[in-house]
Amino acid sequence: MNALRAFEATARCRSISDASEELFVTPSAVSQQIKKLEESLDIELLRREHRKISLTEEGRRLSTSLTEAFFGISRAIADLTDTKRTECLVIACPPPFAAKFLAPRIGTFIAQNPGLDVRLSVDVNKVDYVASGIDVGIRIGASVDEWMVPSKPFWEHRAPLATERYLTDNNILGHEDLIKATLLEKSFGDLMHDAATWDDWYRAAFSVRPERQRSVDFGTHCDQALDSARAGAGIVLGELITGSIHVMEGELVCPFGPVVGVGSAFRVVHHESMPLSEHASLFTSWVKKELGIATVLIEELKENLEATDTGLHTAVA
Repeated sequence: MNALRAFEATARCRSISDASEELFVTPSAVSQQIKKLEESLDIELLRREHRKISLTEEGRRLSTSLTEAFFGISRAIADLTDTKRTECLVIACPPPFAAKFLAPRIGTFIAQNPGLDVRLSVDVNKVDYVASGIDVGIRIGASVDEWMVPSKPFWEHRAPLATERYLTDNNILGHEDLIKATLLEKSFGDLMHDAATWDDWYRAAFSVRPERQRSVDFGTHCDQALDSARAGAGIVLGELITGSIHVMEGELVCPFGPVVGVGSAFRVVHHESMPLSEHASLFTSWVKKELGIATVLIEELKENLEATDTGLHTAVA
């Protein structure tokens, strides 16, 4: 059993050192347990490469079965020892999505599912869904990990966003007037290395960014940059799915294009070894519907910008 646990944790974490931390043993003990398991089965389960490991086909099949089995045992024990506990749905997502997309909407889902507690696991780093008990997650990226069961992609885009009052007070009618504006800048950090910046936006608009452009840089705090734009501090190159509620409610408007893609998409995912519970299935359907509504907003915005004949190019990723 110890050897099976050592192999399952290593296969799931794709790391002997991470597995050793999870099991509270040394890396050498984990390696020895896996080696004994391979010898007893007379099958190679892991390929040891320079500073990384990969699973053989036999190892992949065994790890999937073991993860399902251990998860089933854990769930069965939890059901026996905590039968009076209110059901809790654990959702993983990145911070900006939690703050700007889920927070304004989650009340609707909770109202539709009385008796269900919801806990958000909010982190910019990747988490182990099995070890952390994550039922369902919203991930953003250009691709998916091999253990994920993903929904269709909902591609994120960016466009200039500001309040009507800020645009009027500063007489900003077109992209040539941006020299009079304060640009609110931010980045996704490690979450999305290639996300479009203001410099990318200027290139997409066939324009050159002025050398002495006023700006405020919020770093990776994307939600704070959107809040600053809502407060009338400047124009943000805002995410249209993440910040869609502010556009739909008229708090922020897009005065002109282009709309640029960030090269990454939101996907609703769960671990292949953890079948969706009834509540996780309900949440998945609900959040995909909300993401779909936000995606329609992007298409309508593009059409409206083209209809206003601003003479700007709309860049679509």
